[in-house]
Amino acid sequence: MSIDSQSNNDAAADGRSRETITGSVDRVTYHNEQNGYTILRLSIPSHRDTVTVTGNFSSVTPGESLRLTGWWTTHPQYGEQFKSIDYSVVRPATIAGIQKYLGSGMIKGVGPVTAKRIVEHFGEQTLDIIETNLARLAEVHGIARKRIDMIQKAWAEQKAVKEVMLFLQSHAVSTHFAVKIFKQYGNDSITVVEKSPYRLASEVYGIGFRTADQIARNLGIAFDATERLEAGLSYVLQAATDEGHCYLPADELIRRASKVLEVEDQERIGSVLEKLLAEGLLVRESLPEPDLDQAEPVDAIFLPPIRQAEKSLAGRIRTLLASPLNTDSVRVSRWLDRFTAKMGIELSDEQRAAILKASVERVMILTGGPGTGKTTTLKRNEQSPLDADVIIIDEASMIDILLANSLVKAVPRGSQLILVGDVDQLPSVGPGTVLKDMIASGSVPVARLNQVFRQAAESLIVQNAHRINQGEFPRLVTPGESKSDCYFIEAEDPDEVVELVVKLVSSSLPKSFGYDSRRDIQVLTPMNRGSIGAGNLNQVLQSVLNPPSERKPELTRGSRILRSGDKVIQRVNNYKLEVFNGDVGTIEAIDLEDQMVAVRFADRIVAYDYADILELGHGFCVTVHKSQGSEYPAVVLPLHMQHYLMLSRNLLYTALTRAKKTVVLVGTKRPSARP
Repeated sequence: MSIDSQSNNDAAADGRSRETITGSVDRVTYHNEQNGYTILRLSIPSHRDTVTVTGNFSSVTPGESLRLTGWWTTHPQYGEQFKSIDYSVVRPATIAGIQKYLGSGMIKGVGPVTAKRIVEHFGEQTLDIIETNLARLAEVHGIARKRIDMIQKAWAEQKAVKEVMLFLQSHAVSTHFAVKIFKQYGNDSITVVEKSPYRLASEVYGIGFRTADQIARNLGIAFDATERLEAGLSYVLQAATDEGHCYLPADELIRRASKVLEVEDQERIGSVLEKLLAEGLLVRESLPEPDLDQAEPVDAIFLPPIRQAEKSLAGRIRTLLASPLNTDSVRVSRWLDRFTAKMGIELSDEQRAAILKASVERVMILTGGPGTGKTTTLKRNEQSPLDADVIIIDEASMIDILLANSLVKAVPRGSQLILVGDVDQLPSVGPGTVLKDMIASGSVPVARLNQVFRQAAESLIVQNAHRINQGEFPRLVTPGESKSDCYFIEAEDPDEVVELVVKLVSSSLPKSFGYDSRRDIQVLTPMNRGSIGAGNLNQVLQSVLNPPSERKPELTRGSRILRSGDKVIQRVNNYKLEVFNGDVGTIEAIDLEDQMVAVRFADRIVAYDYADILELGHGFCVTVHKSQGSEYPAVVLPLHMQHYLMLSRNLLYTALTRAKKTVVLVGTKRPSARP
């Protein structure tokens, strides 16, 4: 499995001689799931301490024995390293290696404890016994017939997966993805990969177009093959929906596809686009462009579900609006007077007008910023449930076109629909800006709340949210200056920002306000990347808030460690498990024997199979986009030049309004948020 032919030439030019070493994998420090680049620690007989190995590996399991070809290098910071250009897996040569290999989690039903018992009983013959006479495991104390059956099934599946792995090794596909491919296609895995590799991009979570494309290219599929160009066009359009777009103009789609596919012949791409349109796999519509002063319509290209959702949603809203309500507004007004008097609620003129408007409109939008009383306005429904007569959807700014379509289709024809949301927050992560577009259409009645109530107006969080929304610089209070709910700590150096964030979460905020570090405080950041991004902050916060312990089982996947007690977030919708993108929970238990991870969400515990844990990410820190629709007692928000491109006004506004009681901004004042 050659990594890079250029590396061989470089080695020859530098006069470095190749060397072959054999050793046992002690641990994996870093593993990139997409390209296979790995940093690991290897135990070899000729060295007293473990050595660092770098290279591209399709998969590596602690305890595995590797035969590596490459050369020794010296890193200016990390010292001696072995750069691998080729490798093969050999069976573990020592009892310790066999035990570590067997207990690494590769076989369901065999964890560290069971592996130790098996190896203590069979010694160096362990792997041969499992391969040829697995029934003898009954000789091992504590292994019942039921567990032997589980191990036998898992071992057979592991052998089948290994066939898939061997096939994919040269394509830098990890063990984890090989398992998911096998779960998706079973014994047809290799056939699917050989004949339709681009199916992986859409059917196997975690394998994107680029990985599928690399597999396809290595299988000999031509650079300008029709199936590659079709997959590239679909990928570019799907990527555009991930950016929030419902469509791309045809020329923009072709231009983007040309760049992604590295194919300069745009006429050829255009002809493939016409083929997809003719087959109904993509949809063309001629649309007016509302944002540009131009007479020519836009040649818009949609994914079929997106365009269908747009048409269906618009049609359903028109149908609801066409059926007026016969409401006695005088009677409603009298009832409202009695209700507010009984409940001790004082409504503003805006709120009263919004309620009366809602009583006569079939569909209505209620919008306004923080502190303007949107929640109070809804309490007529909380106190007087109306079954499906009135359906109120809060946080409607989060709803994308697909969800909105599903929602509105579920509204009975005789019911009212009230959408409540802050149109100034970040738009939905999915395609479309439904709430904003419905308001802009002028077709749907809108009640806008602008008056900030006195109690809310005393909150600096609310004040600053409105300042930011109006393009004004927020009022910044440093800790100790005065009592507030919104603080700012200045720090220029990224490492200092990280240190301050950790200190705030682990000690300062819990000590000052009594917050629980994991339950009450949420770190939000604009991006995943960088030292102040969610990726690094999660690792740092995990090491402080949930450090390793003998009492905490943990699971290593590449460079990521999931540990009992970790705060985690669901990254995709999983309808089978009934957990959804953005759900935050805590790992209750990790069963290394049965390869299950139990996560407690708000109301229940969900059991994840090892093959599904890629859907989980650490939740100590999440991006602002992921936090939409959620509220937390306290928010810590790092802001720095490192994330300048993401510091838009509505991102900062959204982040600030996620905090119910306290928010602390950490970073520099210099980057002004973009409009």
